[in-house]
Formats: sequence, C-alpha cells, structure tokens
Amino acid sequence: MDGTPGQPTPIDAALLMMRMLFAGLVGSVVVYVVIVHLIARGEAVAVDQTLAISLAGAAVALGLLAPFARRLLMPRKDHGRPGQPAPSTLSPRGFGRTFAAHVVAWMMCEAVAVMGVVLAFVGRDPSAIFPFAAGAVLLFLFLAPRRAELEAVARAESGDAAAGPAGP
Repeated sequence: MDGTPGQPTPIDAALLMMRMLFAGLVGSVVVYVVIVHLIARGEAVAVDQTLAISLAGAAVALGLLAPFARRLLMPRKDHGRPGQPAPSTLSPRGFGRTFAAHVVAWMMCEAVAVMGVVLAFVGRDPSAIFPFAAGAVLLFLFLAPRRAELEAVARAESGDAAAGPAGP
C-alpha cells in the first residue's frame, strides 16, 4: 500500500491496517477497565435502577445492531467457487466501504464498553464495568476483520468489472 490515490490496495496491507485498528480498539476496552479500577474507588453510591437498566438496554441494543450495521454498509460479496484463486488486491472503493463498515460496527462495540465506564463512575463501583467490557470484547471478536471477507469483496468487484457497465 503505497498511498497512491486510486490504486488497488493489496489485501494483505488492507487486512494489516484493519487488524491494527481492531487491536487498538480492543486494547482500549482493557484500558477502560484499568482506569475504572484506579479512579472509581470509594464508597459505592446507589445507582438509580432506571439508569442502570437504560444503559444495559442500550448496550444490548448496540450489540445486536452492530453486526447488522456492518452487513448493511458492506459492499456486495462473492465467496467464489472451490478451487477459484483468491484475489490479491482490493479497489479503493471496495476497501473504503469495507473499512467504513467495520469501523461503524467497532464503534458500536466501543460504546458498549463506554456505557460500563459511565455506570462504574456514577455508582463508584468498579465491578459494574465487567459485564459491559466482556460484552464489548465478545462483540469485537465476532466482528474481527477476516481475509475471506476482503477476498469476497474483491471477487465481487472483479466480477462486476468483467461484466462491464450495466444498462443501455
């Protein structure tokens, strides 16, 4: 990936970039847990149940919506036939749409962890972050970038290019 605008992106380089961002976001969840345990100490304060239930409900809703958001934003995919060679590059448009779809889904995962941070700070209870952080990490693992997904996008794009422009 040399940064030249409009040039195809090697799938290995695209996957590396996505995995680096992914690792940073998953690592931030760990940082949230450490920060909460260092700062949110003291006598626990009773948290309004409405707040706790609202944050938990919003976290579950985001967790359920994240895979659908990614799927909705992803470009078309073609998983190919057995024995078909895997493509080695991805168009700038395909990479951009795939990257954006993942980033949106990952931000939803991150928001789940942030809701745990809020609840832990409001109630001064460091253990309140654990279910939110665990849920966020599980969502992240479910939505991890995969080579097969990038290859399927590249394959669909090469099939579209081979078919030529649509319409009269």
